Amino acid sequence: MGVLDLKPNLLNKIYEYVYTAISLILLNSMIVLFWSRLDEVNYNIQLNKIEDLVGNTSYFIQITILNIVIILSRINSQKLRKVLELIESYNRKMENMGLATRHQALFMYQIKIISLYGIAIISYFVVMHIIYYKGLMKITIESKLCLTFIQITISFLTCVSDISFCIWIKYFRIKFEQMNEMVRGMLTTTPDSPQHRRVLGLQYDFKNKMFTSFRNESKRGSNASAYIIRTLKQRHLELIKIARMMNTAYGIQIALMMTVSFVSTIALLYMWYRTIWMNYEILVLLSETMPFAYYILFSLWRIVYENHVCAKTCSEALEIGDIICELHEPSASKEFRTEIQDFTLQLIQNPLIFTGYGFFDLGHAFIQEVLGSITTYLVILIQVGDMSTMFTETGNNNSTENGTSPMQNEDL
Repeated sequence: MGVLDLKPNLLNKIYEYVYTAISLILLNSMIVLFWSRLDEVNYNIQLNKIEDLVGNTSYFIQITILNIVIILSRINSQKLRKVLELIESYNRKMENMGLATRHQALFMYQIKIISLYGIAIISYFVVMHIIYYKGLMKITIESKLCLTFIQITISFLTCVSDISFCIWIKYFRIKFEQMNEMVRGMLTTTPDSPQHRRVLGLQYDFKNKMFTSFRNESKRGSNASAYIIRTLKQRHLELIKIARMMNTAYGIQIALMMTVSFVSTIALLYMWYRTIWMNYEILVLLSETMPFAYYILFSLWRIVYENHVCAKTCSEALEIGDIICELHEPSASKEFRTEIQDFTLQLIQNPLIFTGYGFFDLGHAFIQEVLGSITTYLVILIQVGDMSTMFTETGNNNSTENGTSPMQNEDL
């Protein structure tokens, strides 16, 4: 979103607005340049009116939404800045509890997700050069490189918001994992304490606000145990609230980008279907369908991956409930059992749910709904397209039988 500092001065704000303006100018200039170079490409596909309408409408929707996403990113930057301030404060509280920030794990995830997106984009254009552009004899090397650069730039601008959102979702998952590991460390098994009587194995040091593991039975205290659960309950709820605020900051962008992927997948699947049923040679058919196949896989992968990341984080946030229930023993103090019950009730009343600005919930269920909707709309488009082709062929046959051509009928 182009946030340079948590407490920006006038100069930083100017830089942020310049960053947004450059992104908009770069995107739209690349689009204009792409359309100007596109006339040099000699496509083998002959589109009817329905196919042409589907393709142009899909492309127009994508470009419009991309511009809206960039503008909204600047509008919501203040929300993101507020969330980042809360995250900094939360990290300090977690460090006081003895939990490391795990910057290395988050950094490795950033490298991983950027590499995945980069490999997906670069591999597509490598295949385009090897298979698709190779069959276009009229297009120059300059035009090939220009088209490739333009498409890579547009793809990069499209993925920035998705990558940033996934990185922050991973951050929340790491924090929930740390809390779960802490609670698991409270479960111990010794010869004097069998499996069905698990007891607390942590002591809270009230002097330096740090949790330390120990095994000395005489040092275990019910008050310290209740304090630990109470503190974890507060930190867990605080993290869920921060995650919701982050989701709100990215909500519109995620909803729009999911819409782009959904519409693009339907349109490209329909174009792919129409292309496969044309009488082309194998090599020509492969070169024509390869771009569609890559874009379809990339759009579906974005939908599946982002929803999977959100679903795993939500599951990690709920897992602590199963762990603390194992600590609920009849031999535990009343205060300790009360804290566990309150924690469990909090998990039920405040579940972590990521949404696309409230329009839909992100998760595995959304993936199933998207796949079902894509199948439904694709069948409808195929039926409408087949009917359009049938009516066109019938009109041409009638014109031929009457001794007139379609062009003559239009003149009349």
